Amino acid sequence: MSGDLTRRVHAAAEKAGPGATRAEVAEAVCHELAAWLNEEAVLYSAKLTSTRRGIREPNSGDLAHRDVIEQMGDHLSRVGDERMPS
Repeated sequence: MSGDLTRRVHAAAEKAGPGATRAEVAEAVCHELAAWLNEEAVLYSAKLTSTRRGIREPNSGDLAHRDVIEQMGDHLSRVGDERMPS
């Protein structure tokens, strides 16, 4: 999975373009990381209730872990938003 993330981050940086500023490249990379974290949160939620592991209610630690993943994605998706404080 880390190879996929590395490839996605590099692609996002290159997509910003050769004339992009550091801020524009950082924004593109942060938005890609946010998308990846959102995907990870969905996969983690599915893993928690996987029938292969046996259906069970996620405990507070599981939910906290998923919430942190979602919050990180949310914060990274806001990089470059002028309405958000820096």
